[in-house]
Amino acid sequence: MKSETSVLHNPSQAQSLAELPKGLSRRFVLAAAGASALSACAPMQTAQPLAAQSGLNELALASLRTTQGMSSSLSPAPKSASMGVWFERAPLPVPRTEMSFVAVWDNKMYAVGGYDYRGGFAGTWNHRFDLTTNQWTILAPVPKGGNHMGLVALDGALYTFGGFTNQNNTPFDECFKYDIAKNEWSPIAKLPAKLGAISCVVVRGKIHLLGGRDMVSIGQHLVYDPKTDKYETKTPIPGARDHHAVVAVDDFIHVIGGRFNTFEFNTATHLVYSPNTNAWKERAPMPTTRSGHGAVYYRGRIVCIGGEGVVVYSQVESYDPRTNTW
Repeated sequence: MKSETSVLHNPSQAQSLAELPKGLSRRFVLAAAGASALSACAPMQTAQPLAAQSGLNELALASLRTTQGMSSSLSPAPKSASMGVWFERAPLPVPRTEMSFVAVWDNKMYAVGGYDYRGGFAGTWNHRFDLTTNQWTILAPVPKGGNHMGLVALDGALYTFGGFTNQNNTPFDECFKYDIAKNEWSPIAKLPAKLGAISCVVVRGKIHLLGGRDMVSIGQHLVYDPKTDKYETKTPIPGARDHHAVVAVDDFIHVIGGRFNTFEFNTATHLVYSPNTNAWKERAPMPTTRSGHGAVYYRGRIVCIGGEGVVVYSQVESYDPRTNTW
């Protein structure tokens, strides 16, 4: 499954966003907050504030105005003393949505699969973004294309778990490991059941697979051990969900927000799992009820970004695990 890599040195080489179908504009913003956390760490000498970017695609801006304009960016959470600044970075080589949550390894982030902008729902793309050079690299495609694949990085490799081959349905159970150094994919043990929209996180060298969806949302909690290539079952999430955010902090797993079946049934519930006790506890709920949002642990806080309900949200809210406050 090896292929030659190619680098897009110039953002203008990327596929034009003008070819993006109207139906893909609902979740235009990349739904993985790892990128934003890394950009805060990376040098910004060549970046310009978003409002100052003369080359920003007008169609992309129009679509953002259309969707975000229907959603207030105001949050019920107290305003931070330091609001931060957004910067634009090089766009994806291929416009798409519903890819896996982005995985980060060695200060680079990876986006796999997604809706095909030409039609269809089973993209095989594997793209890597280098924050220091502001460049995307095209890598070996994933063996089975799909959307909403579980994705995580561990010990120099990416792992994908399940996904959909249609719009939020027709799940599959195939899983794969991608060797970053070799640019090669290989199959790993299949999921016990066909699932998509699983959220994944690494704790103590093992991968926790939480929630997801077959025909309906589930609360399943599996742990995959890369050393044995086997799964074990843990206490499920108290409340079935998919499109939820998952973050590990000091070996505790935070599951925040998400939905039951559709975004009409979004939740703001915030739960924390302890591997030591195999039990869940409730924490302060996310102020803005949403699903499909990104989340990352950065500078002592969990930051939740974007997401969707009946409309697309632009809210950015952070949680302090020490004080249990947003």
